[in-house]
Amino acid sequence: MIVGLEGMSGGDLRVDGRFMRGVDPRDRGMAMVFQSYAIYPHMSVRENIAFSLKLAKVPAEETESRVSQIAEMQGLSVLLDLGRVRIESPPALVTVGLNVSAGASRLIVRLDPNDPIQTGQTLGLGVDLSGLHLFHPGTGVNLRTA
Repeated sequence: MIVGLEGMSGGDLRVDGRFMRGVDPRDRGMAMVFQSYAIYPHMSVRENIAFSLKLAKVPAEETESRVSQIAEMQGLSVLLDLGRVRIESPPALVTVGLNVSAGASRLIVRLDPNDPIQTGQTLGLGVDLSGLHLFHPGTGVNLRTA
């Protein structure tokens, strides 16, 4: 419901005091990282990382810069450096660990690149996003199962 994967059957959802019922999920400024490596299999690793920026209509040059920066921080830059043939390959050709990093990168790439707290090595969190709230002000929801 929060990110729009399910519709609301009742009640209200507010983010920063703003009612979200009726707000298109792409306009909520939220992202989700699945427990498994749920990246879009029909997209390349580059396309997976850039997807949320594309939806937000971020200019191509800025998108490429941010994707490269996040790929470096997440240890995915080797895939980007192999050229378009490899990076345009389906994610199934990439290890499970790198798939998880690519999925997490979809969320991290949306952070403000001009905020010095959110850039550089401060987000070198790998796939552990448990400390992300320390660097990105706002509300986070972390659901875990036993």
